[in-house]
Formats: sequence, C-alpha cells, structure tokens
Amino acid sequence: MKKFLFATAMIFAAGHAMAAESTNNSTPVTEPYHYGTHLDIAKVISVSRSHNDCEVGTQRMVYVDSQGAEHAIRYDVVDNGNGCNS
Repeated sequence: MKKFLFATAMIFAAGHAMAAESTNNSTPVTEPYHYGTHLDIAKVISVSRSHNDCEVGTQRMVYVDSQGAEHAIRYDVVDNGNGCNS
C-alpha cells in the first residue's frame, strides 16, 4: 500500500510540474498599464499596431523583464499617423 501511495504521489507531482511548465510557455496575461507603474523592460518582443484614424486606441506590448520573465501590457495611445488631417 505504501508503494502505491508513493507512486501516486510521484505521478501527481510530475503532472503538476508539467502543468507549471506549460503555463510558463504560454502567452502572458495582458495587464492594463496605469500611470506611474514601474516597468522593468529589458527587451520588447512585440507591439501591436495602432489604427490610423486620429482617435485614442489601445495597443498591446509584450516584453521581457531583466529577470527573463515575459509580460504583456495594454495601454491607450493617440495615433497621429496617416489618417490625421491636422
């Protein structure tokens, strides 16, 4: 019985470790940016494109911090691109 409980515990531990590993490889949850939030950005991976209609739009940036962890933030921007007449 002890061997069965030990084997069951080992299988559970291995499954939990694999689930944690798969979570680390997935896309990070996008957090909203708030004014004054400290961002530890070591490398920008991607920035979503904004629209070209001279309005406030939302962009998403994925980056890696100095510890190697991947993060995603959402923030508002005003696009002054090709769609603006001013």
